[in-house]
Amino acid sequence: MANVGVYREPGAAGGLPLPRARLVPFTVVVALLAAIAIAFSPILLALVGHSLAGAWMLFREGGLSMWLLLLLDVVVPVAVAAMGAFVLRGKSVPPGFLFGAAAVPFVVTLLGAWSGQRMVMGAIMGESVDPEQKARILAEGIAESMSVDIFGGFVVCGAAIVAAVAAASALATIDVASITRAGPKPPSVGVVGASVAGALWLVATMVLGVMRMRIAGGAALLPVLAVLVLVPFAALAGRGASVLRAWHDRTEASRCAGALVVAALSALLAVLALQRGVESSFTARAFSAISGESIDPSQRAMILGEAIEAGRLATAAYLVHFVLGTATFGLALVPALGSGRHPMTASAILAGAIGVVLLASTFALARARTAAPRELAAHGSAAPRGITLPVMVATFSDKSAGSAGGDPITVAKDGTGDGDLSKSTSCSARQRATIYADGAATLAMVMARLPRPDACATNIVFVATRNHPPDVDARLGDYAAYLGTTAYFSASLEPPAPAKANETTDDTTATTTGGDAMRVRSVADDAIEIDGARVTLPIPASASTGSASGSRVSRISYAFRPTDTVAHAIQTMTAVETLHTERISSYSLERVITVDDGTLRAPPPGSLGEPHALPFGSGVARSKNGALRAGTVQVNGRLPTEVIQRIVRQNFGRFRLCYELGLRTNPTLQGRVATKFVIDRSGAVSAAADAGSDLPDRAVVACVVKAFEALSFPQPEGGIVTVVYPIVFSPS
Repeated sequence: MANVGVYREPGAAGGLPLPRARLVPFTVVVALLAAIAIAFSPILLALVGHSLAGAWMLFREGGLSMWLLLLLDVVVPVAVAAMGAFVLRGKSVPPGFLFGAAAVPFVVTLLGAWSGQRMVMGAIMGESVDPEQKARILAEGIAESMSVDIFGGFVVCGAAIVAAVAAASALATIDVASITRAGPKPPSVGVVGASVAGALWLVATMVLGVMRMRIAGGAALLPVLAVLVLVPFAALAGRGASVLRAWHDRTEASRCAGALVVAALSALLAVLALQRGVESSFTARAFSAISGESIDPSQRAMILGEAIEAGRLATAAYLVHFVLGTATFGLALVPALGSGRHPMTASAILAGAIGVVLLASTFALARARTAAPRELAAHGSAAPRGITLPVMVATFSDKSAGSAGGDPITVAKDGTGDGDLSKSTSCSARQRATIYADGAATLAMVMARLPRPDACATNIVFVATRNHPPDVDARLGDYAAYLGTTAYFSASLEPPAPAKANETTDDTTATTTGGDAMRVRSVADDAIEIDGARVTLPIPASASTGSASGSRVSRISYAFRPTDTVAHAIQTMTAVETLHTERISSYSLERVITVDDGTLRAPPPGSLGEPHALPFGSGVARSKNGALRAGTVQVNGRLPTEVIQRIVRQNFGRFRLCYELGLRTNPTLQGRVATKFVIDRSGAVSAAADAGSDLPDRAVVACVVKAFEALSFPQPEGGIVTVVYPIVFSPS
């Protein structure tokens, strides 16, 4: 039987016996593993993405790094297998080169993830970025950068398994029988110890995978495959290592022991990189979900909670791989140590140094990602300098979700600030304002900077600071920052119902539209009335259950006093909509705010002019008989239907003004107005037209269509969105 040296040319002194009959099978195994590794990464990416389309989406999100990793997925396993063949045949190829080649995709993965992390952090630091959007941008950016972690982890795992098997085979192919035929039997501690530790490693990995399957899915079992491949080769290498201590050439024996160290490092790189890719897939899926525009804070909290639960055993998984993986290959190496033999060759030391650098870089990236939500919290405040925004009581009501839009107006607690629409001479159908008011500022100060509501219909957005429930903060930790720290209370600003001639009234909320409305009035600094029932503020935490009973509500009319503070207004809206959560449809609430200073009186007869000549937003007395109901909405594009419905319903006050205009000339007017409008890439309505309305008053139809042009929506994810929105008008 012909022999060749393990690290030396055939026939050289000191060469260990290596039968060609064993060389060929191990060489074939290494080549097959290289071929499998090339297909391994795309297949696992499709498994994690749940489909080829999902895999392509993950691949596309990773950008240039993914294409480079795809190239390395083909090149590196082939290169490692080729070098492994030389190592097996005793050529002068340092085993450390195997580990170095397998580490190249990991370096690319870390660089790609670092680049993505820096880009997204730069994006959320921009002053012009809406604070509530920063959480979504950060979550989406980290999800995209983790796509590189996922695919990179799979590529590294395949290449490192080939390297580990090739390096371990340098010892597994030693003809132990021929060496010990005439001598003492070598110790079996290597093969037995490696087999026992490997079995424990495999069992522990399977147990952890099964425990996590309920939350994390089948991907939690992927590390089992890698361990299943590596353990047999560790045991075979332990058998070959048993003859090294007694081998007459110490240098040759040390080089073989160094090869086993490289095999151990490659095995740990393979399993830890795969585990990291699996963990990244859990987190990336959660972050991608919470970055959606239509996800409210309660859903985000639930998704993040599930992600934390899925990653709860991640530390245990890493420890199992590190401890038991090291034990498996360490016990295989034990028989080779002693009598001047040692594994600390230059090749093994180089591989170890590379491993330490990779480990430190991985920890640094993990720390940067952990610090990202803290950076978000530090830069996520919407408060302008010198203004303390009112604080929203802990609640997850999606009625406080939204975004800033229109002209920004700041109001300090002394009434000073920037932005003033009160002197506007024309009433634009697009009149909108975002109010950044100090919590101590009064509503009279705010109203002084807005057009008179009896002269121009105005949509306003009060900006507040969002506090999370204490139990949520405790459960999510730093992840709670992804829920957002800003609340937006949007409403239509409308005048109180003017008193009839020669009549006064204290009912400042006489703007209801039927049984689907709720009337709320501020009666004291610490009290409000909800449909006549007095409620003391603040409401206790035990009341935050949405347990109040009653009919469904689609409209809430809030009547405040001029002396009420902005903080009181936010507290009132939060309390009402928390107490009555179950009565309010998720996306159908229309919020109306009136501030009654007692100066509005009935308009003189005939002052309203002809209906067809009346511009949208002009002062119109509100009828008590008009009722609006949305029909079936048709949406073509990537913007959730419920988001569109919510925003349109919030602006029902505009459409009601149009309808009441028609009711003045025809008290029985009823019918359907269908409007087709286009939402452009910025979220603005670029065009609106009649889509087959049957309401007989064309002036009302034209008014409603024009009102749709004033709406503003979130930016669609993929181009423009076309909507057909019908509204049915009828007298109560």
